[in-house]
Amino acid sequence: MTQEQQTELLRRAFKAVEQRLLPAKLAPTAVNGSKIVTALIERGVLQGTPDEQYEAVKSIYNQLEWVVKPAKLLAQEQNEKPRNQNDAVKDIEDRAAKVRAGEVAAAQQAADEASIKQAKSLIAGYTPTKTTPRGQVIDYADQTKSQEQWTTALNQAVATKQNLQEWVKALVATIQKRYVDRERASERI
Repeated sequence: MTQEQQTELLRRAFKAVEQRLLPAKLAPTAVNGSKIVTALIERGVLQGTPDEQYEAVKSIYNQLEWVVKPAKLLAQEQNEKPRNQNDAVKDIEDRAAKVRAGEVAAAQQAADEASIKQAKSLIAGYTPTKTTPRGQVIDYADQTKSQEQWTTALNQAVATKQNLQEWVKALVATIQKRYVDRERASERI
């Protein structure tokens, strides 16, 4: 099994762990990752099934950074210091706001992943044609140049965290315009 395959298996297993942790949400930091891997290694686990990863997270939950803390950690923190009723109400409201923020972030991430997949599919499917004495043939030069250009632009959009849904709409319009322009040009010939 290659390193990429192992990484993909671990990533899938950890997505299942994140689902089990809901409504709590781990912060996506390298520190959290290394602590979880260390906990897995201490347990003698190298691969880590979702259940094994979940147990590792449970064993070190109070050492991890959280976007939305688990109820057990909140209760533990509340019991460590004297509380009054107003603080408890405020904590409940804060937790609800963080849960909502986590849900919004998860929905945005899912939409971005879908947009990236759609953009890659559109880019890969671009097949311009040109008219030659032999008839219509694929214009490989334009195809390669355009696909490289759009792939680079997609990578930049992802890196700069642009609105990927709008970026894909613009890509669709660009591709459609390219096809229309090429069709018009071939009619003039």
